[in-house]
Amino acid sequence: MAVYAWTVCACLSLLIGGYYMKKSGLLFKLGFPIGYFLYAKTSLGYFYHQKRVKKRPASSAPHSKVEPVAVDDSIVIYPVPYLEDNYAYLVVNEKTKRAVAVDPAHHAVLLGALEKYGVTLVGVLVTHKHWDHAGGNYELRKTFPHVPIYGGRKDLPAGTTHFVDPGVDIFIEEMNFHAIWTPGHTVGHIVYFLKSTTPPCLFSGDHLFIGGCGKIFEDNPEVMFQSLQAIKELPSDTLIFPGHEYSWSNLQFALIFDPHNVNVQKKLDNIKKLRLKRQATAPAVLSEELQYNPFLRTDSVALKETLKLKANVSQVDVLRKLRQEKDKFKAAA
Repeated sequence: MAVYAWTVCACLSLLIGGYYMKKSGLLFKLGFPIGYFLYAKTSLGYFYHQKRVKKRPASSAPHSKVEPVAVDDSIVIYPVPYLEDNYAYLVVNEKTKRAVAVDPAHHAVLLGALEKYGVTLVGVLVTHKHWDHAGGNYELRKTFPHVPIYGGRKDLPAGTTHFVDPGVDIFIEEMNFHAIWTPGHTVGHIVYFLKSTTPPCLFSGDHLFIGGCGKIFEDNPEVMFQSLQAIKELPSDTLIFPGHEYSWSNLQFALIFDPHNVNVQKKLDNIKKLRLKRQATAPAVLSEELQYNPFLRTDSVALKETLKLKANVSQVDVLRKLRQEKDKFKAAA
């Protein structure tokens, strides 16, 4: 009871003082760390997530129109949009009609997708502890008590039944998901590399987006840089399935700081056409991401010049500056 009272008081203090902190420039320095702690590490975050879910019920129109992605003869990936811009994914063995769900944080939406595609849930993979990715686990355990829910041991997503360590292979329904530790967004963020398909697939959560990367909440730019390097070492034909629909904003940002890169302009034009029709922009191909995603191009001389950095600065410093600029960036509607 004391912990609950403390949480409520802290939240009220944050809300009351928020306006004045914003006026004085202290909102990010003081208010954000407190708010993030309450969201990520207390039950208040779960209650907030449930409030968001109620505002965007399964009956509401999805934020994007999606199409299934067949990656080989038997495996099909069904994107499942929920909330304002999140994606879960159903990875389905079409021979058995059994599915693995990635980050299904909206329980009712997941149930609807399982029914729509006529598949049975046999496993859940959670990339990290943030509630918009792990917030469906408690309900999942009630509805599917025998279905394993995998999550990183370092992040400890709520409701997880099977904690995984970096480098572990998870075998479900003839599919091999390789867990790769990618700290930066959170200290224990995991991406899942489906290496048993041709081409292979990466479910990147909030670590890597199309044209961007996740905010650095719990680590530092050096750690995030190393995590992004791990992604660059994957096969070039890897299909990337991110946790959010951020492509439009990310490519606008990329064009500002890499204005002479024809690959950025080409990708932005493609994204614009898709988003005007509310179509999903995933997946992307890793080989193409390496050509237009500034967070994977920190060795670019052109980026250093646009960012007004010295030629001899480290790639970590380039990433740090890019992330600082992206955190302030406001995309056009």
